[in-house]
Amino acid sequence: MKEVKLLLPLFFSIIFTIFSANKSYAQDTIPAPGMKTASHTEEKEASPPTTTSDYETIIRGEKYKEGDLVGKYKQPVWTLKRRFPTTRVYVLPYREVELEYWLITKGIIKEDEEPGFRHQFEVGFGLGKRFQLDLYLRFKQGGYDESLKNEGISMELRYAFADWGKIPGNPTLYLEWIHQNEKPQKLEVKGLFGGGLSERWFYGINLIYEVVMGEDWEMEYGLSAGLSSVISHGRLLLGIEGKVSGVDSEGDRFHFSQEVKAIAGPSLQIKTGGRFHIDIVPMFGALYEDGETNPYYEIYTIAGASL
Repeated sequence: MKEVKLLLPLFFSIIFTIFSANKSYAQDTIPAPGMKTASHTEEKEASPPTTTSDYETIIRGEKYKEGDLVGKYKQPVWTLKRRFPTTRVYVLPYREVELEYWLITKGIIKEDEEPGFRHQFEVGFGLGKRFQLDLYLRFKQGGYDESLKNEGISMELRYAFADWGKIPGNPTLYLEWIHQNEKPQKLEVKGLFGGGLSERWFYGINLIYEVVMGEDWEMEYGLSAGLSSVISHGRLLLGIEGKVSGVDSEGDRFHFSQEVKAIAGPSLQIKTGGRFHIDIVPMFGALYEDGETNPYYEIYTIAGASL
């Protein structure tokens, strides 16, 4: 656990430094999710408004719908929080900060087979100019009786090519550098797409490429997608999401003899208090690995808060 003791102060000092720098000169750039910007008539009646020189006047108290457009990029409310664990969409608004804890439980469905666990701490920052930075700290646990082990850290950068709605699918570039303590480093590249189908329905699609920079130079190619519906604006969203992927290695490209995975399942998001959300996504399917195919599952549980 020596590495954990060294990494934790560094990780949280970076979070504190960036967060303090943002908040030291910034008012709220958008209302808390679920709270609505007032019209000029409403501004006169409401008290007290929060104002900035280059952002909208913000009034607390009127409810948003998930499809309402907010912030500098005029993006819908549903994009302010991660909607799909396996499928990213767009970027955080300027000066927004999002904290998340992930518990990922996964394994093959087989007698006497224990699941594996990953505990992940993540903080995301809306940097402005349609950039977003995320930092991750990851721990793994091999089974119920195993102790936590520091797996590594990651850094993610996103760039959205235009304000929301200006380009069909709202394309966003995603780059992630993954430092693994006991394995070679990895680089992940994604193309993020998403949009609204109606006031209550919206989607996300990701094209995925990942390379292990060493050993057998394994490469993963994948596609993930999610579809969600609003049950109660600002409170409850239900949907479905899934992912298919294949892994090959040097000297055996595109044969996917290393691994093939296909999973899908229901997606639930509960929003509470305007700034908090809980996501539960159990996905089931099949995993081909080491010449054998088995029933397989991944269960995502996420707790997040906007600061």
